Amino acid sequence: MGQTRAIHWYRFDLSREPGANAEWLLEMGEPYIDHLDLHVPLTAGQTPTGPEGYRVIRMGDFVPYSQRPMQTRLHSTPLELPEGQTVTVYLRIDSVSAISLSAALWTPKAFIARQTTALLFHGMFFGVLVVLVVVYLALGALLRDSVLLTYTAYVALMLLYFLFATGVAATFLPDAPGWLLNLAVGGLGFLGTAIVMQLWRRLLNLRRNFPRLQHVYRGLGVLAVLAVPSSLTPWFSVVSPVISTLGASMSLVSLILIVILMRRDPRDSSLRFYLACALSSIIGMVLSQLKLRGVLPSDLSIEPYPVAALLGVLILGAGLALRIRRLQTERVRAEEGVAFATKRAEEQRIFVAMLSHEFRTPLASIDGAAQMIALDVQDAPPLVKRLERIRSTTRKLADLVDVFLSTQALDHGALALQLEWMTVGRLLDAAMDGVTAADAETRVVVTTRVADRELRGDLQFLCVAITNVIQNALRYSPPDAPVVVTAEGAPGGSSSASPIKGAA
Repeated sequence: MGQTRAIHWYRFDLSREPGANAEWLLEMGEPYIDHLDLHVPLTAGQTPTGPEGYRVIRMGDFVPYSQRPMQTRLHSTPLELPEGQTVTVYLRIDSVSAISLSAALWTPKAFIARQTTALLFHGMFFGVLVVLVVVYLALGALLRDSVLLTYTAYVALMLLYFLFATGVAATFLPDAPGWLLNLAVGGLGFLGTAIVMQLWRRLLNLRRNFPRLQHVYRGLGVLAVLAVPSSLTPWFSVVSPVISTLGASMSLVSLILIVILMRRDPRDSSLRFYLACALSSIIGMVLSQLKLRGVLPSDLSIEPYPVAALLGVLILGAGLALRIRRLQTERVRAEEGVAFATKRAEEQRIFVAMLSHEFRTPLASIDGAAQMIALDVQDAPPLVKRLERIRSTTRKLADLVDVFLSTQALDHGALALQLEWMTVGRLLDAAMDGVTAADAETRVVVTTRVADRELRGDLQFLCVAITNVIQNALRYSPPDAPVVVTAEGAPGGSSSASPIKGAA
């Protein structure tokens, strides 16, 4: 009858054939139906004329497991039928959840065989889910992968949902009230929808691939969580179909998105498993709703939704295993690439450092030769000027080599700074001595009001830094523009933070 708060009455005429067993067991489900009140005549073979002629056998999940006529997963009660006579019984049903009723009469022997088969199926079903939870929880924690952890949460919620929805959990909670069972079945169903939305959002990487749709998935997940309290109210019969329809629609959207991603990247084999999982989930939901609405028989030998759900998580688990393998392969490749790049960088550093050291010898030779020649040509100003230019260029190259070697040393932590106390005036004088530009004397203006202020640092490298700033200003500013270097004290007179400003 679907999800309805209406009360339904059914009448059954039971007739025992001659020679058949007198004792029978009536089994009814689904386990989550709230109230199943069976009205049986007090006198076998006679139809009472009023309610006082019936005894009421109360079943349903609002009857604690410990107080049921028979403590079984479904709702069962013994019936004794007279031979050759018709017994008319009435069944009253109401439930906040879906009303999907199946009923069967069993001989005790057949009932035991039926229970054995059912327990075997449920044992395998729940065993597979427990193994998946344990394995993927360990993998997710080990790899710190949010997708694996979300998948684990989904499988764990599915495990809990089917424990309650199939009536197995009642055997562990014999005195649990009906409202708790309703909350477990309905609430876990809503939470499962929320987790599925989160799982698809992460699996399909919606933030990168479909950024607008990720908000739709997130919104439906929030809506499903907010719907959990409705499991305890009559509004559940309205809210549940809405959430189920939206969830099925988004599963269909996920199916379409997977196909799009497969066309973008045909080499990603894990997408095929995601596609199979989405198809399995959609087929299971459709078959379940068809059964719930009466289109399919209610006494199918195989429950479509649990089987489809289990098949879906197994397929998705296989897809995630491929994903883990792909991520591990990419990680190994990345580590190999980093190691190769590091090795190449180290080789280049050693080569350049060696080359830089080799530059010093010819530069020193050139500078020495220029000095010796300058002593012999002091009476020829043009030659002296040219030799000074050679020496200036040589010093510039030597400074560049020093700077490069210092940078390499700093990058590898191999440089020890020589800290000493100095005045600002001494620092600026030393920095200006390193400026080699020909027009430095006419263009550079140095002003300071804190020449005697002391600071602590490495004089050589501070000079290199300030000299580079000044020479860049000279090189990249108009030829007639002055370069002003100003040293000022920090507010409060702190000697450890005396800024030096350069302006062109």
